[in-house]
Amino acid sequence: MLGQHRSTQRKRPHGRADEERLTADIIELARQYGRYGYRRVAELLRRSGWHVNDKRPSRRRVACLPGSEATHFLMKRLKNVATEMALNVLGYNLTRVIAIMGVGDY
Repeated sequence: MLGQHRSTQRKRPHGRADEERLTADIIELARQYGRYGYRRVAELLRRSGWHVNDKRPSRRRVACLPGSEATHFLMKRLKNVATEMALNVLGYNLTRVIAIMGVGDY
């Protein structure tokens, strides 16, 4: 109608108004309960009055937030433990190599 393609006429996504407060609460819970997963964090948020489902805290990667003790996810099956150990050793060795080379603040 106006000479503009329809792909240019899209609504811009608007975030929720409470996203910063929710993220702050999730970070506080991650500091307080270091190794809790996203489902437990979601339950704690619901108990404190937030209306969230399990997916909302998981989008913020609860284990990767600053202040969380968790640096990796624990494996549940025995066959995955070898992979977990190999990845931990690889990460440790990579950190040491970076420190020896003097790159970054490691």
